Amino acid sequence: MTVAVEQQKNLVQVAIQQALAALVQAWLQVVNQDLIIQVNGEPAAVLLPYAKYQQLLPFLEDLADGAEAEAIYQAWQADPSRARPLEDFLAELDDHE
Repeated sequence: MTVAVEQQKNLVQVAIQQALAALVQAWLQVVNQDLIIQVNGEPAAVLLPYAKYQQLLPFLEDLADGAEAEAIYQAWQADPSRARPLEDFLAELDDHE
């Protein structure tokens, strides 16, 4: 199935019914498999079974946590004065309890 695409001023308009029909047809051919969607011959998106998505979520959350920890570490390396002694932090926690 071919999807008609018209490009005008950086706006891509796709006939939604044709796009959905093509997507559903492709998905039905590969049920329970990952479906890679390409734009101009380059991978642009992936459609995957929900069960696989659920399996990936903890891993993705760990990656996000690691990236956040790395950013905090980099900020501390750039300016160690941003840190404070652990004892001060623990005392502050005790004050709020």
